[in-house]
Amino acid sequence: MSNSTPSAAPVVTYLTCAETAAMIRAAVKEKFPGITFSVKSKTYSGGASVTVGWTDGPNTASVERIVSRFAGADFDGMQDLKTSVRADYVQADGSVQSVHHGADFVFCAHRFTDGWDVLVKRAYDL
Repeated sequence: MSNSTPSAAPVVTYLTCAETAAMIRAAVKEKFPGITFSVKSKTYSGGASVTVGWTDGPNTASVERIVSRFAGADFDGMQDLKTSVRADYVQADGSVQSVHHGADFVFCAHRFTDGWDVLVKRAYDL
């Protein structure tokens, strides 16, 4: 039998969808300087989401790697079940802060200017 006392449940900070959108905006601005991103939050009766849009620039997979960590939920289509996700951030002092991001889902909307496909084909001699 252990003499240790049970540890307290971690304190979770709940962010709003707008606060989550601001964090996403800062992350993409840092990772992709010079690219203009549109970061729009939307709340609705079943939850909330953020849509990140940009024209040309980095590919969708590169942006998704940065923004996917801000999703506050997962969806299991086999069970038709949405589950909450918590993110843990290590602070400068070594402590861990648990955060629940206010946007359930983060979507990416990559747009292309007219003629972008021609430039890409030219660059790769296609």
